[in-house]
Amino acid sequence: MNKIILFRHIVKTAGSTFKFVLANSFGLSFCNSMMVKTSAFDSRYLNLAKRLFPRLRAIGGHNVTLDAAFRTDRFFRVTFLREPVSRTISEYQHAIGRTTDVPKAVDSFPQWLNNTSTPNQQTRKVARREDLDEAKYRLENIYDFVGLTEQFDASLRILSRMAPHQLDIDYARKQTSEQVTVGEEIRKTRKHVEAIRAANELDRALYDYAREHLFEKYKVRFLRRDTPYPRRIHTKYTPNSLLSMWYNKLVFRMLFRNYAP
Repeated sequence: MNKIILFRHIVKTAGSTFKFVLANSFGLSFCNSMMVKTSAFDSRYLNLAKRLFPRLRAIGGHNVTLDAAFRTDRFFRVTFLREPVSRTISEYQHAIGRTTDVPKAVDSFPQWLNNTSTPNQQTRKVARREDLDEAKYRLENIYDFVGLTEQFDASLRILSRMAPHQLDIDYARKQTSEQVTVGEEIRKTRKHVEAIRAANELDRALYDYAREHLFEKYKVRFLRRDTPYPRRIHTKYTPNSLLSMWYNKLVFRMLFRNYAP
């Protein structure tokens, strides 16, 4: 059985870089679900995706939703988690974009944290509600692999052995924030870090569970000395990734509008 990789992308967990790995590995066989304007890319759209991607190997995006039909053994389900303080700061840096007024950006952080950010976002994305026990259950019993941003290279090495299709695990980093100074200053401000932790207690518990319980098991079972290491490449425009990008933008997006159920 040729399983389809389903990637549930959580914001600021290196998901854009992992989507590059999928696009570079599968080219015209990777469906980028974010090319279509739907909040939930679920099994209703699977038959259309198979028609538009005849050798479909992977689907990935923020809007991938693991409904009941996507929980069968026809699919290999993947997500990544990130340490919550780092993930929250990275999301803020992405939200504010480029700025030269670092003090103002740092001072504005509490307002963004209280009014704009979503607390325990990783728990909510996994469990579909703010429920730690449900999120742990889903990671253990529904997802086939849970990677860690802080151990991204090790995650790719493990996936190279676990995935149902051969992966090209070399990658070019994407969506890397240029506002490093803002992040550094927020980390130096104790009250900001404590506020992030207070708002994301469930995410911290979920991340610790994945790191200590799931990821350690993956390493023991699949990580070997001879497991290849990914190489950093200097361009995101490889032949396969370009084919994937333009097919998804010019063909998939247009036909989805006309033929989606």
